[in-house]
Amino acid sequence: MGESSQNSQLTSNSGSKKRTKSKTVGKSQTNILLPAVVGILSVVVIFISIVLMPCPTKSQYIVFRIILSLGAAGIAAIIPGFFKIHNKFVTAGGALGVFVLVYLYNPALIDTNDKCSDAFELTVFVHGKEGKGHLLLKNRGNVTLRLENSTIKKPINDLGEALFTDIPAKFRDIPIVINILEEEGLYIKAINADSLYNLGSNNSIDLIVETIGLDKIFGQVVDIENPSKPIENAIVSINEIMDTTNSNGYFSLSIPAELQKEKQIISVIHNTFQGSEKEWFVGSNEKIRIGLKRK
Repeated sequence: MGESSQNSQLTSNSGSKKRTKSKTVGKSQTNILLPAVVGILSVVVIFISIVLMPCPTKSQYIVFRIILSLGAAGIAAIIPGFFKIHNKFVTAGGALGVFVLVYLYNPALIDTNDKCSDAFELTVFVHGKEGKGHLLLKNRGNVTLRLENSTIKKPINDLGEALFTDIPAKFRDIPIVINILEEEGLYIKAINADSLYNLGSNNSIDLIVETIGLDKIFGQVVDIENPSKPIENAIVSINEIMDTTNSNGYFSLSIPAELQKEKQIISVIHNTFQGSEKEWFVGSNEKIRIGLKRK
């Protein structure tokens, strides 16, 4: 019976050692796997970031260095051997030493004179709220770019684009103002007028605009032979949008965004007066006066 108890105790001790060894192996594998995963993910993040932001800002550049250093340290943690670095400010070894080395002495500190230090081009796409296909300005109007104390003006082409060239590299990091130049007869404005834009690595900006003063047309229909006499119950229309004049001859038409333009063909019909169909300039936001002849 004593021998059986002893064998049972030996079996229990053996099982306990196996479980302890299994836990140790599992913990060791975790300690190796975690730094490797962090290192690989960090390198992937850096690679994608460089592709998307080839010319990072100063703050982005610092973040890149930290992520790259973490990745290098993670990979170094699973490589056998011991690394040590001495610096007048810091002494570190192992994975921490690799982190310090990569952060302080990474090759990106070398002046490579790449394109990030050169003047660059910028394309401003001017379109409506419906998207780039909604071109409210084609071959007319100008976009302005305010760079510190100077303003650059470029015309909008038939694709709704304004092309700026030779912009100094420093303006990638400085917020700039992009706007539509106010001109007589141009009833378009930027939705976010005078907003600041950070270009960063972008070489194109969308400038969303909308029409102004073209959403409503109002006026009066009168007897052309007696202008002081208003015509009541005349039907005034633009396409399928219509209104009927009141006792004072007045009408009002609300124009949806997709039909807004500076000139509109306005049709007027009446039972006792000859109809009228004429193109009117409506961008001035002034009252329109339409005269009709008797039949």
